[in-house]
Amino acid sequence: MTTRGSSVLLALVAAAASVPGAEAGWLRGYAAALSGERLSYHSPYPDVTAALIARATDGTMAVAWETEPVPAGWGDRPATFVWLAGLATGKGAHRFDLAVDGEKALAFRTSADASRRAWRETGPDGVSLSFEAVMVDQFGELFGFMWLEVPAARLRPGRPLRLEATGEKGASSDWFMVFLDDLRRDVWARSEQALVRRDGALFQVVRVEMSHLGPKAAATVACGGASPRRLELGLGYNALEVLVPAVGKETPVTVEVALDDGSVRRGEIALRPVVPREIWLLPHSHVDIGYSDEQPVVERKHWRYYGEAIGLARKTAGHPEGARFKWNTEQAWAVETYFRQAGEDDRKAFLEAVREGSIGLQGTLAGVLTGLCHPEELIHLTAFARDLGRRAGRAVDSVMVTDIPGQSWSFVPALALAGIRYVSSGPNYMPNLFDGGDRIGWALKAWADKPFYWESPSGRERVLFWMAGRGYSWFHGLNMGSLPKAPPYRVFEYLNELEAEGYPYSMVQVRYTVGGDNGPPDPELADYVRDWNVKYASPRIVIATASEMFAEMERRHGEAIPVVRGDFTGYWEDGAASTARETGAARAAASRLVQAEALWSVLGRDGFPEATDAEAWRQVVLWSEHTWGAHDSVSDPDGDGPRAQWEYKKAIAEAADRLSRELLAGAAATAGGAAIDVVNTCSWERTDLVLVPAETSAAGDLVRDAAGAVVPSQRLRTGELAFVAERVPGFGARRYVVEKGRAGGGGGGGARAEGFEVATGSIAAVLSPETGAVAGLRWKADFASPARELVDPTIQPGLAHYLYVPGVDPRTAKTVSAVKVRPGERGPLVASLVVGSDAPGAKGLVREYRVVDGLPRLDIAVTIDKTKVRDKESVHLAFPFAVPGGTVRVDAGWGFTRPEADQIEGACRDFFCARDSVDVSNAEYGVTWTALDAPLVEVGAMTDETPRENGRRAWLRRLEPSTALFSYAMNNYWHTNYKADQEGPVTLRYAVAPHAGQDTATAKRLGLEAAAPLLAVPADAAGPVPRFPLTVESASLVATSLRPSKDGRAWILRLFNASPAARPLRLSGEAFDRGRVFLGDLDGTAGAPVTAPLDVPAFGILTLRVDRPR
Repeated sequence: MTTRGSSVLLALVAAAASVPGAEAGWLRGYAAALSGERLSYHSPYPDVTAALIARATDGTMAVAWETEPVPAGWGDRPATFVWLAGLATGKGAHRFDLAVDGEKALAFRTSADASRRAWRETGPDGVSLSFEAVMVDQFGELFGFMWLEVPAARLRPGRPLRLEATGEKGASSDWFMVFLDDLRRDVWARSEQALVRRDGALFQVVRVEMSHLGPKAAATVACGGASPRRLELGLGYNALEVLVPAVGKETPVTVEVALDDGSVRRGEIALRPVVPREIWLLPHSHVDIGYSDEQPVVERKHWRYYGEAIGLARKTAGHPEGARFKWNTEQAWAVETYFRQAGEDDRKAFLEAVREGSIGLQGTLAGVLTGLCHPEELIHLTAFARDLGRRAGRAVDSVMVTDIPGQSWSFVPALALAGIRYVSSGPNYMPNLFDGGDRIGWALKAWADKPFYWESPSGRERVLFWMAGRGYSWFHGLNMGSLPKAPPYRVFEYLNELEAEGYPYSMVQVRYTVGGDNGPPDPELADYVRDWNVKYASPRIVIATASEMFAEMERRHGEAIPVVRGDFTGYWEDGAASTARETGAARAAASRLVQAEALWSVLGRDGFPEATDAEAWRQVVLWSEHTWGAHDSVSDPDGDGPRAQWEYKKAIAEAADRLSRELLAGAAATAGGAAIDVVNTCSWERTDLVLVPAETSAAGDLVRDAAGAVVPSQRLRTGELAFVAERVPGFGARRYVVEKGRAGGGGGGGARAEGFEVATGSIAAVLSPETGAVAGLRWKADFASPARELVDPTIQPGLAHYLYVPGVDPRTAKTVSAVKVRPGERGPLVASLVVGSDAPGAKGLVREYRVVDGLPRLDIAVTIDKTKVRDKESVHLAFPFAVPGGTVRVDAGWGFTRPEADQIEGACRDFFCARDSVDVSNAEYGVTWTALDAPLVEVGAMTDETPRENGRRAWLRRLEPSTALFSYAMNNYWHTNYKADQEGPVTLRYAVAPHAGQDTATAKRLGLEAAAPLLAVPADAAGPVPRFPLTVESASLVATSLRPSKDGRAWILRLFNASPAARPLRLSGEAFDRGRVFLGDLDGTAGAPVTAPLDVPAFGILTLRVDRPR
């Protein structure tokens, strides 16, 4: 038996057998594991969790282990071997064959329920196996001891037995476990971090524990000066708590345990002073939109919980302070829909509960994967809760991030600007896993119980971030179960750990969820806490809302809490690659919504459809919510539940796509006319390609500008008419006319596609005939500059090189075959090469490489016609850039993350999420790479899911510098929640834009331009050319949003300083000249007027209200 923490093993001081039951012929049935799947699970012994598991799957799943050696002088007699085991119930009754030294000895069966707690099976040659359960867990599973009786003829004195258990072919997850513990007869003791009140005095708790494998017996326990106590011993684990007077300094205490058989064990423990603590308990339900049940069922559950919580708060209003029931909403998704359907009295009751503090309204609509989110999406994430808080008369200042390990750095300013000061983080908690949770990497190990002020990229905003050391699921069934039903020592174990680690705070955050995800309020909690606080002086338990817990933490310890800067890169965003098509659609919808809002504003149109816009953003937010599907989405992908949940989730992406298109089309809908206004929805002047739909350009192929000059144009294979609009003002337009006639020729050297090269004046891409990738990309910044090669073929064969991993090990990656290259667009304005090929994991692969005359950019479209594969797989596209000494900067939305340099401890380093772009630059030149549809990017190498130690994948702790990027396009690596497969064509768009120097503002603009193409809007040739009444003169300050205000009387402009240095904001235009520009908040409320240049810090955010003319 092993011990951990501050436990002390008591030494044998009076005679006793060293092997339990040796006089009865018992030997240890487990000594060493030989083969089989390992896992960690609970057992009758709190500290014994490692096990081997066999299941009744396909008839081959087996576990094997060795017993202790049979003593050399054993003689001619049978032997009994004992070990700790577990048996599933409720999965039917399935057979397991037990072999001894390679020969089948007998078979035993699991049970359909927990009623069969003791049994015996005997084989044909006299080998028998008995089982006796000593614990039935919350799932009805049985745990206890197995005794294997082996005739003397099958024993080999001096050697162990090799035992093997194999599950039958039953297509079932039914299981048998053998725990990896040798069951030595140990007695151990430890001092708990707890103070008990009794008769006006304080006592500490000494816990004495014992493993007993004989018949019922008893022991006498003496500890310090406390009166001896009797401990009745049952089979297996036994424990007794002894109270001793509290000490003010470390004090040795002798513990003695005398068994009825005459053996005595004695030891000395160091009784350490108890550090007074308070456990601040945050009751909530973890909101998964689906997963445990279909989404509408989950929604109705949460509606019911609100009524139950309000009722419990009323019922316990007379309890002492800290013991009154409170409830935290965690996410506002179900609150929002509750208010849509609840009666007036229920809505009033909810608002009153928020107002008086028995319901803690949290700020986020849903638990989103922030790495996937557009920065404006993060603003919409808190909109509903902010509004409801105002209605309740109580500002919302906290959020609860649950299950998800890691958040984007842009989350910090988004929250702070919304008035959120506090972030309670609770990853999933599975202490039996190496990482402490499921796919949480190093997050919990780095930040458990280590609160910090998280500073934004600009340094202007910060939030207090606190990760609960026991995550959110400590009280779930697989851990300790609900608090009223759990033994107090499970709480003391945690406090012992904190004391041993030197935890410096008087408050401990503990999330409280019961019944699993989407679980209910615990009606027994408040009474239990009331009674606990009567008995224990420490730890005192306080039931609280997140807001009041943080406020008290800040009051007591705020000055001692450190400040941390950097990106807490998430570990769960990779699951979005299991649905590449829908993820791309939602990602495009967010960019389209930003552009549509800006188009409404630039055109100055009235009647902005605020409700449609809000609902579209709501759908975008809900797509980013971390629940993709059912808990059995991988184990039973064709089941009714997983299929229904996926259809619900997929419909969210489809709704976001549809509504964003409606909003954009509505802005562009005009009376029409013979002219076309090319509108730039970015805030800076730009020159770029315009694609005019076939129906809008039906008059002909000839394009003229406002002065009547012919503009080079070209009719594309899609039917669109392409031309380049030059120097389109920011938030403005240039007017063109499409006439009957032939397209005008290209300027400069023209764009051409010949053989394996596609080129224009400043950029030339050469394709590999073997791989179809861009094996060479030459670029000249200007006529006088040398040509630079931007591809490093020593890392990977080229840009957009397709790599398919059939399994989990990237070393097995395969690539394309049967490459065929043909011309696409033939120039002279737009030229492209189309590469078709066979591709593993797909029915086919098509890559199109496009250049545009006059634009230093290579556009790439990759269409993967995916085959349906449920074995583990992933798809990557390599982009090995040759930028010697280059620094990688990942666009995080409202900041840039340099891998490793700008990441906090515990962040994911295996992959990143790029909002608009990734820049790779040295001091002289660089490349801005944009992935419009696929957010995940790997730096230096493809992620490795190969199981390592303890059967887990190993997450990177450090990332070495590299200028090679990989678009992490697809995978199905998760075992739950995400999709098991994806099928059909998916198009992923990329852009590669070389540039001189090293400037994050340039990179930001290039990324935003790729996401917001110039728009062709039909116009009346006699009307004015649209121009927003405010111009942003500062090149480094870029608009991330321009939208009509909710009241319709202004526009809300959000600016971001994309430079790593402070920059002045300079404005011009009619609105500025007439004093209609004000500092604003997220909701558009006007502040001080803007009358002079303002300094905006590096990576700072500024919101302005621009009033419409009255």
